[in-house]
Amino acid sequence: MTNTIVGLRRTRVVVVEDSAPLRAALRAYLRRYSDDTVTVAGEAWGGWTAIREAATKRADVIVLDMPMPDQMGWEFVHRLHLMVPKACILLATGEPPVEPTKSLREHGICMALERSHLLSTLLQAIWQCRDTGSPLSRESTSHE
Repeated sequence: MTNTIVGLRRTRVVVVEDSAPLRAALRAYLRRYSDDTVTVAGEAWGGWTAIREAATKRADVIVLDMPMPDQMGWEFVHRLHLMVPKACILLATGEPPVEPTKSLREHGICMALERSHLLSTLLQAIWQCRDTGSPLSRESTSHE
């Protein structure tokens, strides 16, 4: 879908969160406060549904809560990234990430967002992914 005013394709976001109330809150927040170039294309409660939703909806951005009930760890993130290689994966975490940003990127995470500040940082992170593209995509194409 294209925004006819500025000619931008909508940024498709898939929200992956095992808590139904939080997933609904994120969906409502994005629908209310995002510009008309961001859309919630899909939602998932677990790892397998996340992979299916992200791939079938061709997600540009995946907001990912970890761990998932049925998938855990970096293997899951790697599998998700293989299915949707151009997607920017934003990790929603309950506490500040203990791994440095470089290590997170090596695992396929574009950015880590603390849950306590999630609503105040989520749209900025999505817009940054939209405006600059996935940092992982740029890095991987520059070495090919």
